Amino acid sequence: MEIKSGDRIFTIASCGANAMTLLLDDPAEVVALDLSIPQLHLAKLQAACIKHLTYQEFIDFAGVDRERVTPEERVRIYNSIKKALEPGVQEFWDSMTAEIEFGVIHCGYYDKLYRNVAEDMVYVALDKRDIKEFIAMGDNIEDQASFFEDVINNKHWRKSVYRVAHHMMKDFNFSIIPDVDYGTFYYRSMVDIYKSIPMKKNHFGEYLFTGGYSGKYNLRDYLQEENFATLKDRVGRMQWIYGELTEWLAKYPSTGQPKFDGICVSNITDWLSLANHNATIKSAAEICSTGRRIVFWNLKGMPKYWPSDMIDKAIKVEHELEASALLLNRSPFWEPLRVATVL
Repeated sequence: MEIKSGDRIFTIASCGANAMTLLLDDPAEVVALDLSIPQLHLAKLQAACIKHLTYQEFIDFAGVDRERVTPEERVRIYNSIKKALEPGVQEFWDSMTAEIEFGVIHCGYYDKLYRNVAEDMVYVALDKRDIKEFIAMGDNIEDQASFFEDVINNKHWRKSVYRVAHHMMKDFNFSIIPDVDYGTFYYRSMVDIYKSIPMKKNHFGEYLFTGGYSGKYNLRDYLQEENFATLKDRVGRMQWIYGELTEWLAKYPSTGQPKFDGICVSNITDWLSLANHNATIKSAAEICSTGRRIVFWNLKGMPKYWPSDMIDKAIKVEHELEASALLLNRSPFWEPLRVATVL
């Protein structure tokens, strides 16, 4: 997004992870919107933890190296900061003791799905010792690729990948999302990723294979110790908003507030029709300053791109950036990141 110091950024809140990571580029404000109240409550809880806890307390509470920390310790940490939460947020988390005991970064729908994949499927297909060896690899990518083909990529593991696809996609609306062979999409993507990106630098891969983060290898940016002091200093710049994306973007010009210096739509348009996807992108371009960027991504197989009537008129598609971003992809489930500059 090429965020500059002092910028004002719009993004999707989700659990707060990606939204708070934007603070590392020193924007003056990050406006983070979501339609899910539980997601916003999780984002606000994690923001409060970053603000009020030490780094070790934060990752212990969140669920990094989960089995090392007792459930009782996580409850104790929560009790130490809960008064810093908004009343509604505290009330929500007071009723979610089981999730707090387990580690809140593991309580989302897809987190549970991926964890079940690791525990019920991957561990059946593979020996735990082989998984442990594989996720520590990456110093020699050729050795990693060979190990993947010789040990990991067996028929039982391939079957587990197809089961992942089934469980991920079974509840989607196929009038919006194409009814295609997602198992093959995801399998081919995993092969590319696991043979080309060092596993010790692939936090998403570790989660899919183990159902958690050990803390020994790469973590998401907002969970990394070297970023913690910066996030603690800047987390007060977050503005969490409840709302529906398409409607909120369309109404924003009437508020009289200034345009944003960058907009991240995330993958929200996966749940929108193609017409509403196009309308959302057009609304985003209208409230983003000239020369600044809009980004989004979609599920693999999703035929959504920049609206054709906007290309080279309202936006310039950054093809080289999109291609370079693909080299950083850790997840097998997404199409390449889409990047465009507002004209």
